[in-house]
Amino acid sequence: MAKTNRDEFLKPIRQALAARAGHKCSFAGCDCPTSGPSEESDESSTSIGVAAHIHAAAPGGPRYLESMTAGQRKSINNGIWLCANHSIEIDRDATRYSADELKRMKIQREQKAAEELSRNSVSNSVSDLFEIGPNIIGLGELIGSSSTNWIIQLEHFLAGDIFTLNNFISSFQDLRSYDRYLLVNELGDGRELSSAPEWKKINGQYFITCPIKNDFPRIPAQDLGTDIALNNSHDIFITNGDLTTVSGLDALPQKLKINLSLMRGESVFHPNYGSRLKLFFDNYRDTAWLNRLFKLDVIRMASIPYNDDNINFEISTPLKCVTRVNNVFIHDEERKDNWLPIDFDLDIKGIGNWKNKLSIHVMLDPNSMITVG
Repeated sequence: MAKTNRDEFLKPIRQALAARAGHKCSFAGCDCPTSGPSEESDESSTSIGVAAHIHAAAPGGPRYLESMTAGQRKSINNGIWLCANHSIEIDRDATRYSADELKRMKIQREQKAAEELSRNSVSNSVSDLFEIGPNIIGLGELIGSSSTNWIIQLEHFLAGDIFTLNNFISSFQDLRSYDRYLLVNELGDGRELSSAPEWKKINGQYFITCPIKNDFPRIPAQDLGTDIALNNSHDIFITNGDLTTVSGLDALPQKLKINLSLMRGESVFHPNYGSRLKLFFDNYRDTAWLNRLFKLDVIRMASIPYNDDNINFEISTPLKCVTRVNNVFIHDEERKDNWLPIDFDLDIKGIGNWKNKLSIHVMLDPNSMITVG
């Protein structure tokens, strides 16, 4: 295959652009749906959506900006979600459809998508995000539950698609044990999967049955071990000549802060450990999805035990004592450097309901800090 010099969007960026636009064309006055069920088979879906570049992906293209880096050119900030027809139209008349005009369309569509999502949240309060493994996120409703199965009715995918789900099912036995899970925002909880999910399509609706394991045991917050304390500047400090330590309930805020601030892939020794808050922040900042996605990942850290298949050690959930995640709310306007204030509403073993505002380290994508255009 010939090598291309185009700075193309990666699949997660394309999916985020579609979700931010509510899976509708961003062209002013269009708003047409860009995906839906296919008539070919129950396993098919059709998409007429295109992740178009605002500034061209390669020299000579419409609105190409030489001063941009490759990272900026293929970042989410340089993309707009359009139907196929309008993706062609904007490139035929780059003067009329300037970068500023496309950015304006993008902002307006994303604002409308946020309003639509908020209205749907009020009228269909049970519809929320769920996640099956690390590559499948959907909007749907928990419609059935037993000691052995949770059943989800899917509305649409936010990340992944029916083919991703099929691959997850067929390769289930080969997956890392830490990646076999189901998370449900509606419950504020998650479970390890005991076997591969199954799905069926009835009258155009997907129903996914997920076999689950028992709830993994948590420890009381009073039993949290001793750790070196951090001050309000997130640094260690000295008390009476010694390093200050915390344990038990006093260690809870710090335990949450440290574990959620470690991004997945940062640890050399445990590359699969950590949160995905930075990934979600980079792709869904300023959208109605962001709080929901953050909640989803806090649920994962609270309910799914970390198990490194290559290292023998005591298995536990990263957040140790969190039994339910009720709500997560981000205060982006209060951000200081890379510290993001977040309100947490959690149920804690040994305490009950616990609310606190903590600053989590979420480093900004350098491509999002530079205004293009």
